[in-house]
Amino acid sequence: QQIAASYTLSESLKTNLTEQVAINTGATLSDIRYQYAGDKLQVMAEVLTPQEIDYRQVSRIEKSLQETVNPNIHLIIRSLISRDSDKSGYVFISEDEKARRFEENKQNLFISRASGLLKEVLLFFPGCYLADIQNIVENNVNNLYVVIQTPSEIKPEQVAVMEKHLVTNLNEPIYLTVRSVITREADSTRYLYDDKDRTSKLNEAELIFHNKLMQTLREELKAYEPAINLIEFNYGTKDGVILVIAKIRTPYIFGPEQVKEVENSLQEKIYPDLKLIVRSVIGADATSEWYLGEYEDALLDTVAH
Repeated sequence: QQIAASYTLSESLKTNLTEQVAINTGATLSDIRYQYAGDKLQVMAEVLTPQEIDYRQVSRIEKSLQETVNPNIHLIIRSLISRDSDKSGYVFISEDEKARRFEENKQNLFISRASGLLKEVLLFFPGCYLADIQNIVENNVNNLYVVIQTPSEIKPEQVAVMEKHLVTNLNEPIYLTVRSVITREADSTRYLYDDKDRTSKLNEAELIFHNKLMQTLREELKAYEPAINLIEFNYGTKDGVILVIAKIRTPYIFGPEQVKEVENSLQEKIYPDLKLIVRSVIGADATSEWYLGEYEDALLDTVAH
């Protein structure tokens, strides 16, 4: 009789727990263990699930078991996180989890792009480095908090130019706050990046020229080969000639003839006395049909995860 009662209890727990757990998409009951502790029936259930069973769900399941099996049940659920995948990615992901991941990936991509734009601006500030960037969205406004290591403080008017650069390129409402962390670098003879040596100061005219050159260079490279991506570029003026050095990611070597074509276009659209040097880094992302035209690490990471 005791064996029969134990079997009945076990089957009843298994049936009820299986039904209750199945409410959570992709969750399955793996194991049940139980024992009496005084008047309490302690039940431990192990569940394979793509998302953990939280305390609210445990409370609901426990209440159901108390009503149908034993009023003195105390339930513990151990979530064993498991992921099922098909050729398209993970399956059995709840709509709430999908929405959370979408927002998280969207924020990661936004931060990645904002970081890249700020690093472009900091090229005008010798000795300045982007140390950290965080974003808090409030009332549909991106509040960016940025930490910059710099030999001298970033002034409010310079923050305003950075903010405008971000808003223009990201097309998002942004409020930028910059924390300057003073960092001095020295060699054996002097401090580097002293104010008297910092002849390159960021102003709006320089930023407009920088953006125009960057945009035109990207467009000309893409017009020649859509799979080419501009990794970085730099430029300077000497004896009235602007020298532009571009580093590109390309499926093949960008040779002298190709450089000449892009250089001619830059001379027509940017400045007549301009010389271009291109460093080719061989690499590309490809499908079974052709090379991909865009390369974005954060976006590829988003897809991969």
